[in-house]
Amino acid sequence: MFTRKTAKCCSLFLLVFRRMMGLIFIIFSMGACGYNSSEEFQEEGEAIMSTLIKELHQINRREELLVAQDRLERYFEKLADLMIMAQKFHNNPVLKKNVLSTPLSDLNEQLRIELARIYQIDGGRLLIEKIQYKALQKLVLFEKQNQL
Repeated sequence: MFTRKTAKCCSLFLLVFRRMMGLIFIIFSMGACGYNSSEEFQEEGEAIMSTLIKELHQINRREELLVAQDRLERYFEKLADLMIMAQKFHNNPVLKKNVLSTPLSDLNEQLRIELARIYQIDGGRLLIEKIQYKALQKLVLFEKQNQL
C-alpha cells in the first residue's frame, strides 16, 4: 500500500531530481565525458528527458496516466541511473558545491511544468509520486552511500 509516509518520501524526488539535474547540466556545460564522449552522454540525457516530457504532455486524464504508468516509471528510472552515473564519474566537491546555484535547463523547466500540470489531475500527484518511487529510492540509496 502506498502510505502517506511513502508519499512524503516520494515528494523528495523533485528535490533530489533538481539537485542531480543541476549536476548533469554542469557536466553538459563543461563537456565532460560520459559514455564514450560528452556528446553521447548529453544526447542520452536529452533523449530521455524529451521522451518523458512528450509522454507527460499527452496525459490529460487520470485514466491516461494509469495507462502510461509503466512507461513513465521506466523513464524516471533511466534518468535516475543516468544521474547516478554522472555523479560517479564527476565525484568532485567543487561540482557538488555549485550544483544548487546552477540554473535549470529548458528541458528541466519543461519537465517541471508538465509534472505540475499532471499534479492538477485528480489523483495525479499521488500517481506520479508512486511512479517515481523506484527512481527516488535509487537516488536516495546512492546519496546515502556517498555520504558514508
